[in-house]
Amino acid sequence: MKLIILGAGRGKRLNKITEKIPKILVKIEKFTLLEILIKTAIRNKIFSEIIVVAGYKKEDIQQLIRKKKLKNVKVIYNPFYEIFGPLISLWLAFLFIDDDFVIINGDTLFSPEIFKKISRKKNVIQLFISEKEKYMKDEMKVKIDRKGFLIKVHKDMTDIDANGVSLGIVVIKGDKNRKIIKESIEYLINNPKYITTYWHELLNHLTNKKHFIKTTTVDKNCWIEIDTERDLKKAKKFYEYLKQFI
Repeated sequence: MKLIILGAGRGKRLNKITEKIPKILVKIEKFTLLEILIKTAIRNKIFSEIIVVAGYKKEDIQQLIRKKKLKNVKVIYNPFYEIFGPLISLWLAFLFIDDDFVIINGDTLFSPEIFKKISRKKNVIQLFISEKEKYMKDEMKVKIDRKGFLIKVHKDMTDIDANGVSLGIVVIKGDKNRKIIKESIEYLINNPKYITTYWHELLNHLTNKKHFIKTTTVDKNCWIEIDTERDLKKAKKFYEYLKQFI
């Protein structure tokens, strides 16, 4: 199984912090977000290779990988990161995918325990979500059916319709599902309506085509997304918990 880390963006909402470095290289104590993600991901020994999709300041990311001698980590470049959305990053990553894989965002830290919840089924598309009492305006909300299958995912969803939020972790297993995902991404990036959208639009496309996406609910306290300086302060507290795994 391979891991795709989407880390092409600069992270402008972090203001001066990311003026000279990509968001994925923001440090918490002595480690960058990328290092923390890699170290927590490899703990469960399920990934044969990690693919980092870089864009802004890609050379810095490549240099870090070399300097830290991180094994089985490949950096690929998305030259369109300033023009188009992250669907292009996924499309580029697919050039190196020949196995089951997991997609994660480079600005979100997770407990490694989450990866133990990856489905054991040979053919599955799985989305990780968390239930919340209150939703922030910018969160990727999800609506699911009674059996736990995804109905819709969108930031503009009303709180009443939402059953939780996406962690940005998607598992794709099985040759058939990889083919479906590849064809769906190619359809979306060839449609001007979707070319600049969030990569979660891929999931909506799949549900519209009657493909089943199983959701797995995890505790809201076992992950954190970093978009703002306020989020970064919270992430530093979360890192105190992650230290035991690094």
